[in-house]
Amino acid sequence: MTWLDLRLASRNVFRQGLRSMMPILVVTLSCYVIILVGGLYQYLFDSLEQSVIRSEGHFKIEAPGFTENQISGFVTENLIAKLKSLKEVRVLAIRSPISGIIGFGEQSSVFSGQVIDPYAEQVMQKWPNNIGIKEREDDQKASIGSLLALGLGVKVGDWISGISGYESFAVEIGEILTTDSEESDRFFLRLPYRALGGINYRTVRSVHVQINDPAKLADIIQEVQFIFNEVGIKNIKITEYTSPEGYISSVQRIYGDNLRFIMIVLFVTVFFSIATTFTLSLTERIQELGTMRAFGAKSSHLEVLFHLEALYLSLYGFVLGTIGSLLTGVVINWTGGIKLPPPPTVHTAIKVGFSFNSIYLLSAFVLVLMVGQLSAFVVTRKIGQLTIIEQLRINT
Repeated sequence: MTWLDLRLASRNVFRQGLRSMMPILVVTLSCYVIILVGGLYQYLFDSLEQSVIRSEGHFKIEAPGFTENQISGFVTENLIAKLKSLKEVRVLAIRSPISGIIGFGEQSSVFSGQVIDPYAEQVMQKWPNNIGIKEREDDQKASIGSLLALGLGVKVGDWISGISGYESFAVEIGEILTTDSEESDRFFLRLPYRALGGINYRTVRSVHVQINDPAKLADIIQEVQFIFNEVGIKNIKITEYTSPEGYISSVQRIYGDNLRFIMIVLFVTVFFSIATTFTLSLTERIQELGTMRAFGAKSSHLEVLFHLEALYLSLYGFVLGTIGSLLTGVVINWTGGIKLPPPPTVHTAIKVGFSFNSIYLLSAFVLVLMVGQLSAFVVTRKIGQLTIIEQLRINT
């Protein structure tokens, strides 16, 4: 192989025009899909832990058997104070379920949602930073599902009133949001505890704990269990989100299995698509090869030229596909990402962006290079079995 062979192979690719465009397009789309899908999943893996920690904490405390119909909950003000006093606890957020009837003007509707401590939730959302956290007046306003707001004719700034159990409330709407499902949007309402006159510990059903050092998670959980044992509550359920065997790891394994399945399907599809396109493109030039052999070109030299052309087609398609996937990733991140439904037990939707991972780039490169060279090898072997006369007779 000489420098002249490289130039000749490159000129042949451009000289073929439309015939070269098809394999380049297939390679481009193949690389584009592999790199983009891999980048989206990589971002999902990177952001899942942070998203769950900010919405649910490092672990959640519940008490199996305590239902909304019971008179008393499983925590008290004194117990919450003890949990907050633990050295490594960054913030502790308590949440209560709520349901009832709300009204605005002549319209009314049933609702179902949560009662929260807005300041604690704001601190959780800022993890791991503590900069710019302060209680705001807007935090004491309600958040309402978009479909529920539409049915009532409510907009931001309106006041609604409602009844839940033995309690009544009036609160200003501060946010109209879209939840993870239309069914939830029709009934969702999130209230601050202040709207109900303060925290009623009998209604608390979950305690979400965020800690300063995730490495000390096991020690903190032991201390929490000890505090509950001291007051005679031994059947608490603790859901860990960040431990190696915890919730986040299990969700990542599920998404990882999905990614592996998608990549296997992609690789098989891409393999046969590229192989078929390359084979057809090269096979169409049998007569051209016969002419070159008639003028004295050796079969081994023609095989080298074909492999070089396949290499150029693969490289051109790879570069275009890579550039296209990276630009698409930039656009996705610039527009705020793709909103996906939350994983099980999590109530906050996940936004997926693009995160570059060289593994997917290398995988795409190896795949298209290997398939291109394999296609060139199969075609040249097949053509090499024909005589010059047989090659010249094809398509004539």
